[in-house]
Amino acid sequence: MKKTISILLCLVLVLSSASLFSVSASAAEDALTVNVKSNVPELFPESSENIVAGQEQVTVTYWINTPGFDMQNCEFMLRYNPEYLEFDRTTNVNQTSRGGCLIIKPAIGENGAPVGAAMNSNITLDNGLAAIKANCTGGDTPYNTAEGGRTAFVSVTFNVLQYTGSTDVTLDLRVLSFCTENDYTQIHLVKNNQFREDTGITFETDKSYAAAYSGGFNEEYVPSVLKPEIVIQSSLTLSLNLTRTFYVKEDLIGDMTDPYLHLSYSDPVKPSLNIEKDIEGKLVTRQGVSYYAFEYSGINPQRMYDEYDVTVFANDDGIICYSPTYQMSVKKYIYEGFGLDPEKWYPLYVDLLNYGAATQKFKDYHADEPITGDLMSEPYRAYTQKYVAQADDKITNLEATDNYIRAVDNDEFHIMDHPEATYRGINLTLGNVISMHYYFELEDIASKYVRVIQKNKSGTVSTVDIPASEFVSQGGNLYYVNYDAMGAHQMRDLVYFTVVDSTKTPVGNTTQFSVESEVALSMQDQQSGNIPQGYTPERFSKLVALEKAMLVYGDSAAAIKAS
Repeated sequence: MKKTISILLCLVLVLSSASLFSVSASAAEDALTVNVKSNVPELFPESSENIVAGQEQVTVTYWINTPGFDMQNCEFMLRYNPEYLEFDRTTNVNQTSRGGCLIIKPAIGENGAPVGAAMNSNITLDNGLAAIKANCTGGDTPYNTAEGGRTAFVSVTFNVLQYTGSTDVTLDLRVLSFCTENDYTQIHLVKNNQFREDTGITFETDKSYAAAYSGGFNEEYVPSVLKPEIVIQSSLTLSLNLTRTFYVKEDLIGDMTDPYLHLSYSDPVKPSLNIEKDIEGKLVTRQGVSYYAFEYSGINPQRMYDEYDVTVFANDDGIICYSPTYQMSVKKYIYEGFGLDPEKWYPLYVDLLNYGAATQKFKDYHADEPITGDLMSEPYRAYTQKYVAQADDKITNLEATDNYIRAVDNDEFHIMDHPEATYRGINLTLGNVISMHYYFELEDIASKYVRVIQKNKSGTVSTVDIPASEFVSQGGNLYYVNYDAMGAHQMRDLVYFTVVDSTKTPVGNTTQFSVESEVALSMQDQQSGNIPQGYTPERFSKLVALEKAMLVYGDSAAAIKAS
């Protein structure tokens, strides 16, 4: 039967729990970074936003929330760099047709006209920076600044003049006073440019923030706030899948809720294979420290050398907070771990990376030679020369004919004269995990199972019964089952497939198979020139190299596990 190849890595082994590595966050390119600041970070924590070419406007808004208190007076100066940003003078963007001010949102009446507000529309320069000066006075009709949970306090829309570098927009708040709904006595939260503590004014910081965003003013905009203190660490777990687990300390998330990690791959060869995945976090304890863990399994071995981006997001009572974006890869992780007992781990690392390189070649993914590229440079050269060898030199004691038996006849399994289920083939499928597809014909599958018994060299046995509900129809009476409980260190285990009835009595002969036998048979076919249907000699040669590299890696994993 034609081989089915869909490559994704499957391994079993866990690296040291101390192997947590951080990597540098990536910086945005070809974008203007707008930093939103103020002299009262207690009210308006700093934030940043990248504005890319094609986004012609950027709006900077300072929201405020003071439940039970209404704004009475304010006075401020808003500074920005006119080389990067231009105040938009289009009617009804920042100004009305009557020259009034739309910049202080609470001071805008129902008809759109400003109420008790004034702005110096002749923007002045202050040490090279443009400065907008404005004030408002509510008097006996203070402005409601708590309606809807938050109110846009100051908002300005700019035209973007260039899309590189970084620029600041800074609110210099001189006066900000409030009163209660029943008492118009003025209480200053900011006076003489200084934030005042213990005023009795309640403000909710989760609804008070400053943000920049593309386009014009948007009352419904929910900002995403960068939290550089959210550091992402990671580990590599060589389990049934190649698994990356990303960690963030619980105390860095704090009171924020619903943390999740966004992971993205960009496939330079096949954009259709791009990956965008959100992974929920769960609390775990490592070495006495509580972390949110985000687990990603199923990394394709051809992508061991590719970088992917990870960012953690969390909800701060309606505000989306996010970490810096980290660029990671299996290769980068392994290189950072070379210092961990190299005599023990280096053979495993090299064989793992060689497996990825063989997969790349088989998939025609990259034309480079990654295993003999970076690894042949210092300080890795000595170890690479010691451990990199042809797969043929590392594969020994293959038992191809003994391990692949279509009808087993021994003390445990017996050949049936008239089996109800008939064997039709078996494939090694390199999918999300190393799996085997066992094909059979059976007229009536009701109440039937495929019993799978796996035995290692020392005689340890595991058994699973796959029910008829998991039989995959191939048309007519032909079916197959997928057995995916194989680990890298188990590639030489023997696996037995038998169709049984509801009492687990065999209704077909037993087939014996192993990953080892698949590799050995492929090598025999190559040596005899027996090229499988659908393969050219060159492509089949790449497949054999891949299967050998996989088995070599499995032997390394088994050696580490045994030690």
